[in-house]
Amino acid sequence: MGIDGKNGSVTIAWGQLLSMVGLISVNFVSLEYSMINAVSKLTSTDLNITVRLLSGDSFTILLKKLTRIIHYKFDDEIIKSFKEVYNSLDTVGKKRNKYIHSKYYIDKNKNIFRFKINPNSETSVVEIEKEELKTIANLSTEIKEAEKQLLLFVDEIILKFPQYFKDTNGNNQNETEQKNNQEKT
Repeated sequence: MGIDGKNGSVTIAWGQLLSMVGLISVNFVSLEYSMINAVSKLTSTDLNITVRLLSGDSFTILLKKLTRIIHYKFDDEIIKSFKEVYNSLDTVGKKRNKYIHSKYYIDKNKNIFRFKINPNSETSVVEIEKEELKTIANLSTEIKEAEKQLLLFVDEIILKFPQYFKDTNGNNQNETEQKNNQEKT
């Protein structure tokens, strides 16, 4: 059974596969936006400016920029704790690419096969792997967990180390934001 998935139960499997791959894509976009938001918070920059500067950057570039900011702005303790966050983000980024940039085939027994061109491979240019829907679905959950880990990391830094987050007047960035939000209401 090929891409059209027109044989009964295979159609259901095809729909589930497309749903899982789509969910990976949607959750990954959310993760990328959270990375842009993290850059904005960690640099005490207006989010609108940060979005304009970083939108369109690939995930890999966003991760590099986020890492550079962490290494530039913070001490060794924070850098060390960021390593776990970095590893989670890097892992889901690589896994996402594996699934998003692949072609799929479902046979009559509802076995799912993933084909990915890998020009850097020394053995074969085409990578072929049998996949399970559960494995693909789990990646979507891993992406959300990596995003949550990033958001918690950023919030923890802001709370534990307010000295890093001063606005242009020397005030704590969080207090300034709260005051501005109160004035708007």
